[in-house]
Amino acid sequence: MSAFFKIKKITLGLLVIFLFGTFFSLLPTHSVYGQDGYQPLAPIPGVTGGINCDPTIKNDPNCRVDFAKYIPAVVKLIIQIAGALAVIMIVVGGIQYVSTDAIQGKEEGKGKIQNAVYGLLLALASFVILQTLNPKTLELDLSITPISPLPTSTTTPPVAAGMCRAMQGGSRTLVNCSCLDCVTIGSSGTGSYGALPNTSTYGNQVNRALADKLVIMNAGLSSTNTSWRITEVWKPISYHVSRCHIDGTCVDASLGRSISNTEISANNFALNTLVQQINNFFAAANTAGIRAVFEVKTDTEANLLRARGVTGTILKVGAISAPHWSLYLN
Repeated sequence: MSAFFKIKKITLGLLVIFLFGTFFSLLPTHSVYGQDGYQPLAPIPGVTGGINCDPTIKNDPNCRVDFAKYIPAVVKLIIQIAGALAVIMIVVGGIQYVSTDAIQGKEEGKGKIQNAVYGLLLALASFVILQTLNPKTLELDLSITPISPLPTSTTTPPVAAGMCRAMQGGSRTLVNCSCLDCVTIGSSGTGSYGALPNTSTYGNQVNRALADKLVIMNAGLSSTNTSWRITEVWKPISYHVSRCHIDGTCVDASLGRSISNTEISANNFALNTLVQQINNFFAAANTAGIRAVFEVKTDTEANLLRARGVTGTILKVGAISAPHWSLYLN
């Protein structure tokens, strides 16, 4: 019975070691232990140390080890120690067996040999079984595989010829549309129309009268070194309430760089530069005879800009993604 209980204790001990390693295999290396590993207080053969490692130096980078390699090495080392101790106990039991004539002494020596053999076989069997079933069992992979974001479409679904997106009665719908007396602007345009900074990837058509005014506005902004761009023309890619978007008599525009909602709400010194650029934009639009409306997401942003000295029309439009202008022919 004593041999049985000793074997049971050894089995439980190895099980605890295995569960210990399994528990740490579930922990995220990057958030808890860091990407650079750590330096063990005591080196593990085959894992730490080496010709470039000096254990006397605290935090020696050459002595650092990844946790995923450390735990399997500890498990293997414990199995090796168990094997060495079993051999020692076999020797001790053998000496005790042959050095005494007493029956009780021989039984104790024989018991030590048996228990040591059982422990050695159990240690070797646990390793062999794990290696046979899956060699990767003792190799812990603590790396975190990043989840790839779901693919998003970079294009807008096509709309049938003669149809445009629009908002009617608070609902999205498609309506009949046509660009009235429109010209091509941007890189595909000719003459002064070709110099207009159109960055829309979905269209390049604008009503001729509005395009002429945009040319004047562009010259005014150039004189103040204010960079700007046209972001939406005909056909509209968004659902607008205003009918001008479906006949080409208005466009959306922004500064040469994107304006964020947080840039306005931060209300810091940098906002002064933005306010000056906004006023330059309004002045150029007014000179060209264009009605410009600067749209923001919240009343707080609108009030901050007015308090800082923006003189043009500011409108809260909660549905927009970023502040921008709507430029109207009339």
